[in-house]
Amino acid sequence: MEHCSRQKHNIPLMICEGAKKAASLLSAGYAAIAIPGVNGGYRNPESESLHPLNQPFLIPDLQKFATPNRKIDICFDHDSKPETLKRVSAALTGIARLLSLAQCSVGVVELPGPSKGVDDFIMAGGNFSKLYQTAPSFEQWQVLQYTKLTYTPSVLLNQPYLGQLTIPDGAKIVGLKSPKGTGKTTSFDPIVRKAIQNGQPVLLIGHRVQLVQEIADRIGIPYITEVRESETGMLLGYGLCVDSLHPNSQAHFNADNWKNAIVIIDECEQVIWHTLTANTEINLHRVEVIQQLTQLLHNTINSERGMNVPISKCIKPLKTAHLLLSLCLLPSR
Repeated sequence: MEHCSRQKHNIPLMICEGAKKAASLLSAGYAAIAIPGVNGGYRNPESESLHPLNQPFLIPDLQKFATPNRKIDICFDHDSKPETLKRVSAALTGIARLLSLAQCSVGVVELPGPSKGVDDFIMAGGNFSKLYQTAPSFEQWQVLQYTKLTYTPSVLLNQPYLGQLTIPDGAKIVGLKSPKGTGKTTSFDPIVRKAIQNGQPVLLIGHRVQLVQEIADRIGIPYITEVRESETGMLLGYGLCVDSLHPNSQAHFNADNWKNAIVIIDECEQVIWHTLTANTEINLHRVEVIQQLTQLLHNTINSERGMNVPISKCIKPLKTAHLLLSLCLLPSR
């Protein structure tokens, strides 16, 4: 009888963290199910040997409500810590996929903050009804995750020119987004000159020969075709197009030689998409270039002094940050 009732009525449900939040939602007129933490709605085969297909599965109490066409919204706590956001996002994705496989209509209600839980949000007078009505589907939510940065900017400037930048000690990826004509090259010039004075090599990567040549000349390193005439040769670095980022190029590029380097990627979103889609010379060495770029990012991030500096007039998270960080997270050799 209980099973028939669940299937017949298919009442929309909310999934939240903890009994207090569920009680608050019930008081506001929403049928809610509390789970003990973001990972409490499903089990992974690593920790459980109950599932015959060795796949993640919904806990039995929640599986009962995962009926076809039922609308189920997930409303987890608000948080601003990057590591917590990653963990919550992974957990939400896990439970949402399992509910989707059960043919539920899954949505995601995101709290705007600063209130942490939905109970605090409602108590503070927040308009939960509006959040609920405008909540994206799980599929839409996944797309939205690729259009926003996980990390908030460390420095925001409201001035016509960047000026000299202060880079935090130990920074490994320094994303610089600034419109054309605001002095991006000038702003990182002192960083490059200091590195050269300390014997730290600088690698400038771009997707257009003329542009890379001009910037290399301005910051005091040779372009790859000029290293033979340079007093320092390749010792303190050089500039090159991403097309040449492979062992068979004129640079004879080997990422393992750049472990403590400062790597500047100018117009980084064009560099990434050029690497992935261009029909230039890179088309003959695309796999090698991607492998070398991946290894280069690994080497600099995991070295003592290495640093990656992606620069653009408009760094779009979907195009650049996600792809660049994905390359960083790929397994190294």
